Amino acid sequence: MSGYSITLAKRISAAKNTVGGALGMMAVRKEIGVAVVAEKLGVSRTCVYDWFTGQYDPAPDKLKRLQKLLGK
Repeated sequence: MSGYSITLAKRISAAKNTVGGALGMMAVRKEIGVAVVAEKLGVSRTCVYDWFTGQYDPAPDKLKRLQKLLGK
């Protein structure tokens, strides 16, 4: 699970109907860790957690980069 805790994986799964949650599910499946996503996009890990758990949506520029990173 590439560093994803069971708790975080469950929170991401619960948010699968959000943009960030769907991308979070892709990151888990592709074993791309939160730290890697944060580093590649120049944001904090907290920001990525918030996206992946459906708390916030990524800004349009970050969304495009995140989709590219995850191969979507």
